[in-house]
Amino acid sequence: MDDPWSRGVLLLPRVSVIVSCYNYAKYVEAALDSVAGQSYRNFECVVVDDASTDNSVEVIEDWLARIADSRFRLVAKPSNGGQLSALADGLAVTDGEFVAMLDADDLWLPEFLSRHVQVHLNSLAAFPASCCDLIQIDQDGHVVAGNTWWRRHLGKSDRHRRTSVTAADMPRLGSHGAVWPAVEPGEVKILAPDLFRWHWSVTSGMMFRRSMVDLIMPQDPGRVAICADQYLMTLAHYFSGSLVLPETLAAYRRHGRNSFSTLPVLGSWGALTPGNGQAITDRNFTVMLDHVHSRYETLASIFGGRQVRKFSHRVKCFLAVEAMRAAVARAIAWLRTAGRTPEPELLHGAPRRAQLRD
Repeated sequence: MDDPWSRGVLLLPRVSVIVSCYNYAKYVEAALDSVAGQSYRNFECVVVDDASTDNSVEVIEDWLARIADSRFRLVAKPSNGGQLSALADGLAVTDGEFVAMLDADDLWLPEFLSRHVQVHLNSLAAFPASCCDLIQIDQDGHVVAGNTWWRRHLGKSDRHRRTSVTAADMPRLGSHGAVWPAVEPGEVKILAPDLFRWHWSVTSGMMFRRSMVDLIMPQDPGRVAICADQYLMTLAHYFSGSLVLPETLAAYRRHGRNSFSTLPVLGSWGALTPGNGQAITDRNFTVMLDHVHSRYETLASIFGGRQVRKFSHRVKCFLAVEAMRAAVARAIAWLRTAGRTPEPELLHGAPRRAQLRD
């Protein structure tokens, strides 16, 4: 019997890998090595240098010349546009059905692409995005944590949360390295659409369908300078849900110069940056709202007008509450500067974000 795979009638999907780099000359070579070492071979990789002021471009060019692999190429931007702008530039010169983004200071383990593609090709349902867990490493590559922080969000109440650490959660330690047993394929969790909950890890642990990224990409991606993962995953998940892999398939580097994770690893329940980046979140939600309004007809024809209007209403309420909280915080700061004691109602009367959550 003829095998359509061996005859080239059926082909595995191409993945477009976009490595975004800004002043990461020290780390970008290791990131590219991790892409080149993927067990899944049907990929293309564009390295987008976002106008680095160090020698990142030189390091990338030297690496490309040494590896001589036509799947890899460089796009050097003349001016800095931010994380989502770099992604948009990478999308413009690639054509893969799936898109995976790797920050130039992070790493992928060899099965990253293979496992994500496998999950996306499941026979149950198609989803716009997937996400895996990552170990955390320091600037020299020492492992400082065996996961990121998203696992705690998978349950909506305490009774769903894990209360013990099993053998499958712990790595096997050797004299020089470690192997996480969870790298074996595990049960993938289907997350139904919701809003204002963060179920995932970070950019370097995600894969998207290009069709969804094209649909939700804002007209001016430069407005999302950092936390592109928050922008993309929030919209993709709200409209079509997402998949969460239990495996540890990448490494997130904490080196002291991260754009977002400025605090050291203090535990899975601690903030990554002072205030947990609420100002960044608010700005990105504003961009989401503008984009949904600008593409209302298209989005409504696909997902239904009610779903689009619901998003608009809830985000407007969220931003209004955040603006009120910010105004209260400014008033309290002014009163304290003036040597006056704020009234208790002012200290405790700000609306809570939890009131807007699902």
